[in-house]
This record gives sequence, structure tokens and C-alpha cells, in this order.
Amino acid sequence: MPSRYTAVLGSILRPRQAAGWLLPELKGALARTHVQVEGLQPLQATPGDRFQGVYAATGDALNATLYLRLLLHDLVDVHVGLGVGALDEVRPRASPRDGDGPAWWNARDAREAAANRERRAGMPAGWRTAVYQDGRGHPTLESVVMLREHVLTRMDDRDVDLILSLLDGSTVTEAARAVGISQQAASLRLRTKGGYALLRSWQQLKGITLHPPNPR
Repeated sequence: MPSRYTAVLGSILRPRQAAGWLLPELKGALARTHVQVEGLQPLQATPGDRFQGVYAATGDALNATLYLRLLLHDLVDVHVGLGVGALDEVRPRASPRDGDGPAWWNARDAREAAANRERRAGMPAGWRTAVYQDGRGHPTLESVVMLREHVLTRMDDRDVDLILSLLDGSTVTEAARAVGISQQAASLRLRTKGGYALLRSWQQLKGITLHPPNPR
């Protein structure tokens, strides 16, 4: 087992008309995310329009949260905090309360930072995920997340459906057919709207684990 984990804490940005349908939609999206990116503790809904989970690899946690945002693209958005650090225990299922240990503490700080960004001027659109390690933001991964999530703001539902189809194993031709456009039109969308960039970053982040920082 790894000595450092990545804890994920997320909060749903609930729309006013969400009563009645949001929780089932969220639970379905979380279950589908776990099928796509398996975690040590699967992403599970917790009270207060929140969710949490634990991953062995930080790259997998980043990919899981991206996949979840793609699934929720036309429904709601989320603030997400990823915290890298040690954990006293990894529960197989989510608890109604956040866990304990440095990874959870970092995740809570990261989620708060993600929520506070929207109140600050000059922030890129759509940047709603933060990655914390040792009590502060991780510069490299924060930059990756910022760019990936800004790309998402330029996509419509058809772009998102194409990416989801490809992540689920379809070819470009099959994905194009599913959304009702030609293969050429699908390729153009993926190239110009950032879909191929997201897919490439997904592949490169798979299994990436942050090592403990070098002692000073």
C-alpha cells in the first residue's frame, strides 16, 4: 500500500430547481466514475450535497474528478479539493464525516481554496478544483487543473459527449455516430475545442503518484 494517498472532497453547486432529482443523478455519476477510475475508497455522496473518496495515485484522482465534471456538465458544477498526504486508515466506503489525517486536512483546505477563487478577480473561468500538499497548493498540478477546467468552459454538450464516448472505449467514428455528426466533424471538434488535449492529459496522468518532498 502507498504511504501517501490522495483524498477527494467535493461540494455540489446546487441550482435552485434541483430538489428531488439531484441526489440520484449525483449517485449515478459517482458510481459511473468509479467504474471508469477505480479508487481505494470509491467516490460516494455524503450529507450536505457533498462527496468524498480516496485514491492511491494523484493522477487517478485528477482523472476521476474530471470524468465526474464531464458527467455533470449539463446538470450542476462542483468545487473539489484534492489533498495529498498520509492517512491513518482507508475506509472502503465513505463516512458521513470527512476522514482524518494529513490527506483529508489538505483536501479540506483545497476545497475551501477552490470555492474562494470565484470571489477573486482575474481567475480563469471554470477553475473549480484545487490540489494541496503539505498545507499549500501544488504549483504543477494546480496549473494542469486550471488549464483542463478552463478548456471545459469552451465546450458544449456535444463536445462533452464525444469525450465521454472516447474515454469509455469508443472510436471517433462510433462517438460521432452516437452524437449524430460525421467523423470529420467530430475530429474537427476534438482538435479545435480541446478534446484531444484533455484525452492526452488523461493518458499521461494515469497512475501518477506524488512522492514525499525532499527534506530541506
